Amino acid sequence: MPDAFVNFALRGATHEELGVSLGRCLGEYFVWHGQSVFVAGFTQDALSGGVKGVLADRLHQALDCGETEGIFVSTPAKTKSNRDIAHVLADHQLAMADQGVKIAAIVMLHNAYERLLWRLARFGLVGNREQALKWIGKRNVTVETLMKDGVEVPVDAHLEKWWEELERDTMAAKWDRLIGLVGFPAKLCSPPWHFDRKMLKEFDDVRH
Repeated sequence: MPDAFVNFALRGATHEELGVSLGRCLGEYFVWHGQSVFVAGFTQDALSGGVKGVLADRLHQALDCGETEGIFVSTPAKTKSNRDIAHVLADHQLAMADQGVKIAAIVMLHNAYERLLWRLARFGLVGNREQALKWIGKRNVTVETLMKDGVEVPVDAHLEKWWEELERDTMAAKWDRLIGLVGFPAKLCSPPWHFDRKMLKEFDDVRH
């Protein structure tokens, strides 16, 4: 099923259509980017808001209740008070929560970035059709199709299929195809804008 954000034709799309589509693609990416940043810092924000105290109090109440009801039995080996134990348990739970939200943030950002790369590749097909044709040059077209539709229609169909197949390829492959179509901005080669394939691969490895 075509992607609703990049459903422009590979031939004949207007500047307005391309501009609106690009704006929607970038807008969605930045929404997901902002959400992932918020999620990544949520545990630290919660700590600043005093959530550890709330969690420790709840655990303290649970421990006291457990002892009162006979679920937990206090022995001489117990050297810490229930309040101290509750704070230790709260630290463990918050550490797990922090790890969980960071994993969630990485997954969100990875998915958003991979989809953006794939969508941008379609703009590259419009802007650098010559390079795209080299990549599909070995694909077959029947004489019957050429007689019926001419050359451009089956070529567009093969480009569409190539782009759809790219969605299932790796993030690194999407990057390579996009750079192959639109080039690599020189500004990305030096700080503070530095970002290259090696960094992309490291990010991909972290996700997996």
